[in-house]
Amino acid sequence: MGGAIGGSDAHKHECVGMAYTILPEPVTCETELIGLIHQRRHLEIGGSYYHKTTKEKMGKINKLLVYSFWIYNRSGALLKLKSRKSKIEVENPIDPIDPVELFYTEKKIRG
Repeated sequence: MGGAIGGSDAHKHECVGMAYTILPEPVTCETELIGLIHQRRHLEIGGSYYHKTTKEKMGKINKLLVYSFWIYNRSGALLKLKSRKSKIEVENPIDPIDPVELFYTEKKIRG
């Protein structure tokens, strides 16, 4: 068993009830279920896979979109890096009275 539990995270009415988990003993509360999972007892799981997701309908274009969003987010983060650093310095200036900060600042300057 790969640690899977049949869930009820259906986003479409036709997906409700497609997954299941059969427990090895009756469970009456959440604590008992968590204990059963922590004991790594064998749980029988199964169900049907829903093949009509938007991701599957899009096919390879979905991967292109995922990678495009990743590149877009990384590029944005890199472009804003300098302004974020200067904003942090303005909002959180080093207090030279604090000996701990003074020690790390001098060490950083000396390199």
